[in-house]
Amino acid sequence: MLNAILLFLLSGVVMGTPLLITSMGGVITERSGTLNLGLEATMLSGAFFSYYFAISTGNVWIGLLGGIVGGLVIAFFHGIAMIYWNTDQVVTAVAINMAALGLTNTLMGNFSRTTSAGNNISPGFDPIFKINLGEAIIGVNWFLIFAIILIPLTWFVIQKTTIGLTIRAVGEYPTAAATMGIKVRRVRMLCFLYTGAISAIAGSALTIGDVRVFVNNMTAGKGFIAFAAIVFGRYTAIGTAFGAIVFGISEALRNYVQIFAWSVPGGYMTAIMIPYIVTLILLVFSKQGKAPKAWATPYEGDDN
Repeated sequence: MLNAILLFLLSGVVMGTPLLITSMGGVITERSGTLNLGLEATMLSGAFFSYYFAISTGNVWIGLLGGIVGGLVIAFFHGIAMIYWNTDQVVTAVAINMAALGLTNTLMGNFSRTTSAGNNISPGFDPIFKINLGEAIIGVNWFLIFAIILIPLTWFVIQKTTIGLTIRAVGEYPTAAATMGIKVRRVRMLCFLYTGAISAIAGSALTIGDVRVFVNNMTAGKGFIAFAAIVFGRYTAIGTAFGAIVFGISEALRNYVQIFAWSVPGGYMTAIMIPYIVTLILLVFSKQGKAPKAWATPYEGDDN
């Protein structure tokens, strides 16, 4: 019984790895005062391009680098539109998410037509060690270690460093920060690019870190769930990490329920919805988070 409980919890943590990585990156952007609903786009881009370059070159590290570059490109255009052109942040995010979905679907279609079925499995990162729980074995790879390291690192950077103070300043009082010589738009853009790279790594965890294949719309809303974890965690690193792990456990619960749901009318579809239902419930009943005072407000000042 104890092994079954440990297996369930560890499975949730492992499945929550992409959410944890993405949400840790997203905290930085949100604390800088920018609403980033494009996490889904950068995750999806990271997932596709890491797979594409890994399978094209046969090198998993080049695949990871390709995924990061893919996420950075998406984040760059998203950030330029929102931060420098002051476009509507929600509308821009919808557009960038749709663009990333269409781009990866099209590129994957073209790639599939030029490769044989036997070559569609990419190289990937092998587990660095395995946890034996009786009849079940859980592999732990570098992505999970990276995710765990990101939690205290993100907290430390935000709360204990000059960089973190600058990020919080442009998120709370951008005009005052500008009078101190801080380039508000530049700081926000750098935060945006950092988040793009981190969430692209999370996307890579889905492909070269897990199943080693890519399917259309592979992230399936994980970027939005990661954003929900940030709101649930009240824009703090520790709270966000807890939220991401809870959502990861809900995904593990979905997999367990699916095993028994086939014989129940509508049970299989209900099982698929479990992570999203949990997300809505936690957001409805969680305490109101204290967002940065200038959150989601375009900066209108001079940044030259």
